Amino acid sequence: MEEELKCPYCSRIYDHPVLLPPCHHALCLRCAISLTEHTQKDVGGQLAEGGAEGGDKISVQGNKNNEIVQQHDLNGKNKNGMGTEASGADEEVQENEAPSEPIHDADQSQVLKCLECHTVVKMGPDGALGLPRYTAMVNIIARKRTNEPADAATSVDQGDSSIPYCQVCEEAPGSKATMECRQCRVLYCEVCIKMRHPARGPLADHVLSPVVTTKPDVEGETMLQQHEVCLAHGERPSIYCESCHWCGCEECASIHHQEHSLQPLDVLAKKQKTELSESLQQLSNRAKSAAVYKTSIKTVQDRVNLHCDLLDSEVERQCSELEQAIEEARTRLLEQLQQERDITNKTYREQTTSCTKRLQQTTALVQFCIQAIKEPEPDAFMQMGPQLIGRVSDLDLTWDKELTSTTTRMSPYIDLDLDHTNVLRGFNLFNFIKMK
Repeated sequence: MEEELKCPYCSRIYDHPVLLPPCHHALCLRCAISLTEHTQKDVGGQLAEGGAEGGDKISVQGNKNNEIVQQHDLNGKNKNGMGTEASGADEEVQENEAPSEPIHDADQSQVLKCLECHTVVKMGPDGALGLPRYTAMVNIIARKRTNEPADAATSVDQGDSSIPYCQVCEEAPGSKATMECRQCRVLYCEVCIKMRHPARGPLADHVLSPVVTTKPDVEGETMLQQHEVCLAHGERPSIYCESCHWCGCEECASIHHQEHSLQPLDVLAKKQKTELSESLQQLSNRAKSAAVYKTSIKTVQDRVNLHCDLLDSEVERQCSELEQAIEEARTRLLEQLQQERDITNKTYREQTTSCTKRLQQTTALVQFCIQAIKEPEPDAFMQMGPQLIGRVSDLDLTWDKELTSTTTRMSPYIDLDLDHTNVLRGFNLFNFIKMK
């Protein structure tokens, strides 16, 4: 819940929160004052560059009926009846009148841009000091601070001092407050009371009083701020104007809201609380469904992680089997190649041995025949001549047959080859199977 209690500008727990009527977002009073000053500069710069057309492009989205919070009479008195001084029954309030002044007219109005929805809020001469106090937020913060332990309450508490701080100082937490305006319901230090609340113009009739502190429920809050009463009639708010989104006493309603749609405040609040409770019940059911859904997501996520772990192990196992099969195939192929090498080498060794033996026989016969040819005696030569001629012829035919046969069988290659294309194609098909 603490995120709902933080100001969108300073990102801290609301310190004296004020409500932006058109969009119902909130700001710290000090932050609203700072944003008002910055917005005035930004808007002025846009108008200086774009002229009248630039001014027309700026959309003032404030509700017409909410202007009653900031309407002033000829004497500069606020007429909203709650938290400010009423001016009397004889003065007319220009209700439901659309803002006709351009927002760049700093003499007539000030503007503030909401940080949440970027709505441009038009304010009166009092600027951020005239914004309504966000009482509900103050009460929620007070209850949270009361229910929290002392060490945890410091995250909500913006100041434990019995003397509250000035609400309009530029630097947080500001100086000690010394004066309080009963109409503006704002605390000022001695410096800011002179700069921010001069006793002239519409502020001339405001009543200033010394700060009176108390610690009944909310430390650091004034007694005036703890009890919302109509300063004009001294009554608690009992009527709500649906046209203006305003609540106040019956006297103020009869004077300023005669033709508006009025409802008893307690009845309307009870009705809206019932409506909010019903909406919260639906939202709570959605939150429960979301919690169940979140749990189911976590369960499915855990199961997915478990399944991925199992698949990871399966990938390791099957890849190990493939690696083992490849290693076995490698060993088998190398052994087969070695066997073929040995057989081929043995064949060639045998052929070499046979050729060597035949060569020796041929050489011996050639040398013997040469010696026989050298025999001078014819009769001696004829004893061996015919025989040698036959042997030479037979040996020549034998050589021709053996050389032809050996040359035909000789090859620099063995009768083996290797092609892994089909295996590689099948290996590339190794992938996960999509489960439906």
